Amino acid sequence: MLTAMALAVTFTFPVKASDLEEAARAFNSGEYKAAMPQLDELALRDNADAQYLLGHAYEHGKGVRASTSTAIKWYSKAAKIYEVKGIGIAAKHCNDAVSRLQASNTH
Repeated sequence: MLTAMALAVTFTFPVKASDLEEAARAFNSGEYKAAMPQLDELALRDNADAQYLLGHAYEHGKGVRASTSTAIKWYSKAAKIYEVKGIGIAAKHCNDAVSRLQASNTH
């Protein structure tokens, strides 16, 4: 499985690349207090990589209280942007996460 950092580096579309790289580096170093505000800002500006990382954070409770519904929201938003940009593998990865989370919620 791809790590959050590998996905962020592989599929980066710069809002301002250094902002995303800085946030991803902080996130993957466990510095969630530093990463989350940057990721939130980028995600709200439709940065799919930031949205993916927020989905990952909410799925696994990294720096935030775990929330399946919030993870699904961010993964879904990221998938739509990746699909529009023609990045099928990233969209599939996000859609698979949504399906997995939805399935685990029904059990």
